[in-house]
Amino acid sequence: MVSYCFVKQVEDRFYMKFLIAVLFLILFCNILFSAEFMEVSELKPGMKGYGLTVFGGWEPEQFNAEIIDVMKNVSPRGDIILARLSGPIVEKSGVVAGMSGSPVYIDNKLIGAVAYTWAFSREPICGITPIRQMLREKDNSITPGVKNFSKDDERLKKISTPLFINGFVKEAEEYIKAQFGSEKSPLSKESFIVMGSSGRVSGKESPVYGTLKAGDSVAVNLVEGDYHIEGIGTVTYVSNKDIYIFGHPMDLAGNNKLPISRSYVYTVIPSSYFSFKVGASSETIGATLYDGQDGVYCRLGEQADMVPVSVTVRNYKESFSYNFRVVNNRYYFPTLTAGALSSSFLRHTGYLDDKRIRLNCKIDFEHKGQKYSVSNAFLYAYNPSYFNVYGMLSDMNLYLSVFFENNMGDIKINSVKSDIQIEQGIKYYIVDNFTADKNNYRPGETVQCKVLLKQYGGNYVQKRMKLSLPSEAKSGQYLIIAGNENSFYSEIFRLFPRYYTVNNIEDLVKMASFSIKMDKLVVGLIYARPGLMVRDKKMERFPENYLSIFDYNKPWDKANVLLFPEWVKGSEEMDGAIFGIMKTSINIIDESSGTSE
Repeated sequence: MVSYCFVKQVEDRFYMKFLIAVLFLILFCNILFSAEFMEVSELKPGMKGYGLTVFGGWEPEQFNAEIIDVMKNVSPRGDIILARLSGPIVEKSGVVAGMSGSPVYIDNKLIGAVAYTWAFSREPICGITPIRQMLREKDNSITPGVKNFSKDDERLKKISTPLFINGFVKEAEEYIKAQFGSEKSPLSKESFIVMGSSGRVSGKESPVYGTLKAGDSVAVNLVEGDYHIEGIGTVTYVSNKDIYIFGHPMDLAGNNKLPISRSYVYTVIPSSYFSFKVGASSETIGATLYDGQDGVYCRLGEQADMVPVSVTVRNYKESFSYNFRVVNNRYYFPTLTAGALSSSFLRHTGYLDDKRIRLNCKIDFEHKGQKYSVSNAFLYAYNPSYFNVYGMLSDMNLYLSVFFENNMGDIKINSVKSDIQIEQGIKYYIVDNFTADKNNYRPGETVQCKVLLKQYGGNYVQKRMKLSLPSEAKSGQYLIIAGNENSFYSEIFRLFPRYYTVNNIEDLVKMASFSIKMDKLVVGLIYARPGLMVRDKKMERFPENYLSIFDYNKPWDKANVLLFPEWVKGSEEMDGAIFGIMKTSINIIDESSGTSE
């Protein structure tokens, strides 16, 4: 009994000591936390402090900051601290693009990050995002953030992220700039300011390789390799491997994994319109995890998925190879990859040179552990020849978007390989006239077609083509189409849009492998037949006799009877691209109704 009481006393004492130690640790952490940060409620107009940012090289420099006031409830649960900055560079250049995230301290306590300013302001006045709000973005990586501020010029606006595009030709650079700022783009107009080239450096040259500290310049790497693109900003706060940057959303993308690296700053370019840092990225050392309202939360050591892209360009005499990696992101990947592909061939041919471009593309990807490979080919031979560039950019963007704009959501692109052949001269045909040998036909008959093509340079070529009508065709009027293969299938897509939606992996493989050769002349007839769609499966050969058992009028049924496309066509390979499309109508009559004319 005595022994039990003694043991019990020892346990009670141990428990009490443990409890006191835990309470002391919590108290110590709270004191340490409060010593590190200054609350918004403690700020008073006229308080002075300093900020840190990189104006040149690797190391941060100080600038002065004076509190003007605190703007309360600018957004839900959000305040903005107004401050006037001073110092040799900011007094000359104002609040600089690339300063986003620069930490500001009062009494050596962090209050937040330089993040907002006014356009055309005559003084370096900025808006500072409180550090407490930035720290919430770590939790927001599970819970989505809130809407961004208005971006009108006369209002408080976030400092745009300077985006440096390296190695891209002017036309591709302009295309990317337009895509990032277009009304249809999901990327907001003022997220990035495209600034042109800045070079690339080795992060191993930095004083402390592989780490980041408050005030360091940081780059978000979107493309790495022979081509590279990066957005430049500043680190606000570092806690172990947790990194907080920018003090405002990069693009309010939410959970968004992009590579980050330490950035080297060459200089600051002063401008009466828009001053900015000229910086360069280095080797990846971490990744963004959440792009939120009050900053971007990152972690050192995290890996962001990037897709390796290889390009071989063959011109009239030799071949050249390019290799780069693009972030595997639905908003960035199609546009940036298309831009790099066009830059690859424009480096070896004139922008206005008369030329034909043949592009073969092979994409390896996986879905639920299963690996797939698809290939396709494109031909460009427009006149004026600069349409080649923009046609290729748009088509490749749309083609690559198929892998992201679908209902599956778990497609992972493993690699993209492209072979680009540049052929001298312009050679193409335009569909000028199209006729059938008569008006009325019976099912199963052959239509004798004449297609008149006008060749580039003024010559005419006539092609005679045969089209066998389907034996099961029903009586009625039908359209026959003449054009290139791309035009023919585009007409099918237009008439039957739901049939070509990507609902499953089979649909994706089919769409990505669809042959759309522009140098293949096609005459074809498109007609409809009923088929069955069960959930995401298309049963286009379902026997018509059994379709009646499904009720068309119950939208909640698991099965839907749809009209699926059918077609018959004849085709012939040409030695140049074909442009234009023409249609003519014919009648198919039942055998019992008389003789065809």
